[in-house]
Amino acid sequence: MINPLDIKKTEHGNWLRSLTLMAQGLYTFTTGATSIDVLLRIQGYPFLVTDTTVAAGGTDSINFTGALGSHPLYAILFDIAPETDAVECILRTGAGGSYSSGASDYLWASYFAASDTGTGNQVDAADSEIRLGNSIGNAAGEHISGLVLIPMPSGTTYAKRAYGVTGSTDSGAVELGRFFSGRRAATTAITDVQLLFDSGQVAADSRASLYAFPGTE
Repeated sequence: MINPLDIKKTEHGNWLRSLTLMAQGLYTFTTGATSIDVLLRIQGYPFLVTDTTVAAGGTDSINFTGALGSHPLYAILFDIAPETDAVECILRTGAGGSYSSGASDYLWASYFAASDTGTGNQVDAADSEIRLGNSIGNAAGEHISGLVLIPMPSGTTYAKRAYGVTGSTDSGAVELGRFFSGRRAATTAITDVQLLFDSGQVAADSRASLYAFPGTE
C-alpha cells in the first residue's frame, strides 16, 4: 500500500498534499537545492548546508570554507575523534579560505563537569583558537561530540561569537560535559569555520554537519 506522505512513492495526485505538508514542516526529506528545499526555507525551517565524513587516512581539519552566509544563525553538529592522544579540540573562523590563528585573535570561557566528580572552569582572554574540549583520548570509542551555534556571521557591528555544548571522553576514560562560549576579537564578517585538534589529525569516520536557520525570507 502506498503511503500518501511518502514523496518518493506517492502518485501524482498526492503531490500537492505532500508539498503542502512539507512546507508546513510536518514532513521533510533531503533533496538538495530543489523547489521543495526552497519551500522549506521560505517557511523559515533550518536546512542542511553541507556535511562531511572524514575518509580513511584522516585529515588535518574539517573545513566549512565559504559556507557561512547571510542567514541569522548557523549550527554545527559534530562527532569527531583524534588520532593523537590527550589533545584539545579547537575551532577557528575566517573568510576567503584563510582561518585566523593569531595569538590573540580569540577569547573564550567554559565550564565543565566530569564523571569522576571533578568540575571547573577554563578561560583564555587571548588565544589562537576557541577551545571546545581538552585531554580527548584516542582509544577505541573515545571522541568528542558537540553542538556549536554561530549567530550573524555576515554582520560587522559585533564580534563573531561561537557558543554551545560538547561531550567528550578524556585520555583516562573520564566523561566530560562542557558549556563554552568564545568570540573573535575582530568584528569583520566571517564565511569560514574550521574544526581540528591542536596536535595530530582528525581520524577517519569523524563527521560534521553544518545547518542554517534562515528565519522567514
